Amino acid sequence: MTDSPDSEESNFRGHVTQKAVVFSEDDDVLLVRPDNEGPWSIPGGRIQDGEAADAALERELREETALSVRVGQPVHAMTDVWVTSDGEPMFTVVYDCETDETEITLNHEHEEYKWVSPAEARNQMPIEPLKTAVERAITRHEA
Repeated sequence: MTDSPDSEESNFRGHVTQKAVVFSEDDDVLLVRPDNEGPWSIPGGRIQDGEAADAALERELREETALSVRVGQPVHAMTDVWVTSDGEPMFTVVYDCETDETEITLNHEHEEYKWVSPAEARNQMPIEPLKTAVERAITRHEA
């Protein structure tokens, strides 16, 4: 019996992280950045061992921004974008989220935040996969 090509496959091994396109009641989108010279992005973080995906994203957003959010559906997934400080790859899922709150209290991970229009949020994304995620969240949010 010969080995099939499938036996040579290599499965992804890495960390799972999530990000959120958070819409306010006014349909603005939350952007954050780690310092006043870095790129703007959307908030998120890693799933802890044994944690459900929705609960992990709710926890991360509460920790980073003090917001309570409703986690919607995934809008995009990506690999080969980020790695951990140890060089381990990350698999990232971006969700469409909503909140009734706009008062933000940032933790140590970010120095600045702003609420912007959906179009500006898309334009502020530093990489194409995040632009795609924001576009998809906007489309879903408008539906």
